[in-house]
Amino acid sequence: MHRRRAVLGALLLGLLLTGCVRPSDAGHAASPAAGTTTAGTAATADATAAFDVDHLGLAFLLPDGFVATDDGGFDFSAERADPVASVTIVAGEIPDGEYPARDGETVSTRTIDGVEVVVEGSAMAGLPGGIAANMLLARNGERSFSLIMSCEEADLAAAWSVLMDSLDLTAGAG
Repeated sequence: MHRRRAVLGALLLGLLLTGCVRPSDAGHAASPAAGTTTAGTAATADATAAFDVDHLGLAFLLPDGFVATDDGGFDFSAERADPVASVTIVAGEIPDGEYPARDGETVSTRTIDGVEVVVEGSAMAGLPGGIAANMLLARNGERSFSLIMSCEEADLAAAWSVLMDSLDLTAGAG
């Protein structure tokens, strides 16, 4: 548990220091869809759990084993024990313009459901050995947010693919 908290803390600190996000109002709660498995009753390698964050107009799937956590500092957070992984979402304005890649990062821009997002293979300082992170910045008016997924390097690509392939965004105003 301590390792996961260290990962979450390092990720949030990195985002706050870069000015990409700001802490959200604690009054917004995520509504996980009870982590229902979509692959029938037995969990398999392809099983997923559905989650949503209503006030951000966001719905997505995560690999089986993720459980929503009640962390007041985030609009949404979920953790998985094995293999260790976490996802955090923070509402906040995403600056217009290009996101500058830092050393070791890859950045790409794409549109999902009419919303411009920046996808980054993040190079965040302070991550424990063997842990890697990806970040998504969604410019969506009042529903803008940043999302970070961190997990063991060997598992990041597969877990990120489940999330990105399922991401459903509702366009926000202005």
